[in-house]
Amino acid sequence: TVAAIGDSVSLLCTVVAFPAPVMAIFSDEEMKHSLGDTDRMTIIGEGDEEDYSRFYLSLTIHNASARDAGDYYCHANNTLGEERVKMQLQLTSPSTNVTQCCSSKNVTSDCLESCRFSLDLDFLLARPQCLPQVESILSCAHDGSDVSPCCSSAGVPEHCLGWCHGHAGKGGDVCGLTHARSIVSCFHDNIGDSPHMPVNLKVIFEEPNIATITWKMPPTSSQAELYRVFWRPADGKEMNIVDTKEDNIRLSNLQSGTEYVVRVKAANSNLTSQLTEGLTFLLPEKLSVDASPVTSTAQITIAVVLAAVSVLGLLALAWIIRKKKIVFVKMKDEVDTTVAFENPAFASQEHVSTVR
Repeated sequence: TVAAIGDSVSLLCTVVAFPAPVMAIFSDEEMKHSLGDTDRMTIIGEGDEEDYSRFYLSLTIHNASARDAGDYYCHANNTLGEERVKMQLQLTSPSTNVTQCCSSKNVTSDCLESCRFSLDLDFLLARPQCLPQVESILSCAHDGSDVSPCCSSAGVPEHCLGWCHGHAGKGGDVCGLTHARSIVSCFHDNIGDSPHMPVNLKVIFEEPNIATITWKMPPTSSQAELYRVFWRPADGKEMNIVDTKEDNIRLSNLQSGTEYVVRVKAANSNLTSQLTEGLTFLLPEKLSVDASPVTSTAQITIAVVLAAVSVLGLLALAWIIRKKKIVFVKMKDEVDTTVAFENPAFASQEHVSTVR
């Protein structure tokens, strides 16, 4: 069965059995979690009026959300045996394009980015000039389903519930702004899974007035299609917002000695993650550049040993020269550079060139 998110959808199970069976619907293949009536689910069992061996069990889900998609199992048993059948529910995203809707409602170009990803509330709140357009933007993010129960559970007061239907209602803009996160969260419940929040934010200083920000996605997260980076001077009011497909970004033209704050969120085709905690860093006045290569302990040990061997070699050479009374003769005539040794045994074998 395929239905759109926000619709009411029914799954029907037909059983032929005699004697009359006991029937139930489960949400798991192990059949440990049976379903019953709730504020969004209704289960009805009945027999066929003409065929006494035919029975029906239906599950109706009202205001279906992405979390309702999946497999359901209809189980029946009587004294002669048991049987089960799998029922699959697929849910598609609403056809409404939030960005197109915002454009049609004349949301200004500097605020249009807040309509991406089914409404990016962090972008909206970071642009004070966009707040007067909050009703138009929220109404476009609303897919037409009734999320009032979700809003009430999230603490949205009754006089503000109009926002949960996509319009200001009695509470006015104050309600929309005060409870925006809860309202938008209920809107997004019907859409799908959002990516996890990025982790391991780091800053790297490699060039003057430039900082490279890096991050990673948790291994268990769904794939992020884009990252949205929010950054500003710590004492500044205007937020800079940049989108990138990479897991890093270079911030240039920064002021040395100034403190900055950076936050990042991930996005997929439908939703964004939560914003990370702010990464605060101070851009150094001067970069400390160490030209010396990093040397391992083993390399240092080898260098010390070689130096020690060199010193011992020099000492041994000096001792031989002194013991054997070797005389180095620097000849004015370059033709004959033979060195005479007092010991004739050495004289017959060795020739040493002039030492300079």
